Amino acid sequence: MTVTQPPIIDAQGLFKDASKRHVTVDPEEFGSVAEQVEEASRTWGVFRIKNHGFDENILKETVEMVQEFFDLPNGTKSFVERTAKNPSGWSNSELTKQALDLKEIFDYCYIPHRDKPDDHPSNRGIDGWNRFLDSRMREVFLRYFDHVEECCYRLLQVLCMALDIDYEYAKGLFTGESCGFCRMNFYKGLKEIDNDGQRYGIHDHTDAGFFTILWTSMARGIEFYHDGRWVTLEPLAGSFTINVGDMCQVLTNGLFAAPVHRVIIKEDARRYSMAFFFNPSPKARIKPIEPCIQKSGRPSMYKDISWSEFRSRRFKGDYADEGKEVQISDYLHHE
Repeated sequence: MTVTQPPIIDAQGLFKDASKRHVTVDPEEFGSVAEQVEEASRTWGVFRIKNHGFDENILKETVEMVQEFFDLPNGTKSFVERTAKNPSGWSNSELTKQALDLKEIFDYCYIPHRDKPDDHPSNRGIDGWNRFLDSRMREVFLRYFDHVEECCYRLLQVLCMALDIDYEYAKGLFTGESCGFCRMNFYKGLKEIDNDGQRYGIHDHTDAGFFTILWTSMARGIEFYHDGRWVTLEPLAGSFTINVGDMCQVLTNGLFAAPVHRVIIKEDARRYSMAFFFNPSPKARIKPIEPCIQKSGRPSMYKDISWSEFRSRRFKGDYADEGKEVQISDYLHHE
């Protein structure tokens, strides 16, 4: 039987009580989850999880805030518009591989010192500094950030189980001033767009970081390239979609491949999504590690990559047409 959708994995409450920080994932309890995650990451590079246990009230309040924000006039949203110097904020003009996307986004990031203003020098990092319209928006979005970040560390433990990677080593790659950012997305419905037939909400790409945890509304749109064809992800209520990123592909020496994906506007219904990009710390250098080199049965495929350099170059290509967008293929070893 041909598999036409990415795997769906019962996460057995992996994300339950995510307000608790630095929870240790029990290999006995989640060993079968790790095996399924490894298989899905090898074959698809993307999978969905159900029965994850994420707090439904936090999810609900965040989704409502996302919809409320994007319903505002552009003139209001422009007060928090991102700039060439600050990747965080609102935009309706992002590029993917030098092509304009039909979407609106709002990006925000980790704040190390929440008792200080968001634009304080100590709160400015690789992902810029946050710009919220008001304190309520800030509170809701940061609460969601904290919960999903904890979920990322739990998922990282599961990935380490799957590949026999030392978790303390892996965790060290994410220890620092910033370990990712959150992006809220909004796509208008078909009847709302006037674009001479162009329907790309996001053009085809891979995610730059380690992995992405994605929530989406029930409108179809996201597609993954698999086995020579585009597969439209069918909506699955109550699920999160997880996909491998470029840095995970490098670390695993290609055992896990970052899937090419895109968003096509397909329905009249508006579509919303919330993506958390779990990224290495700015000082991290990513390279294939020995357990994965051995498992792959091939020499190290990639040169060392400075995450801060890679992230900076990728943003320049997203914000403005500044030449070819950087890809991990640029770091391949050549014989």
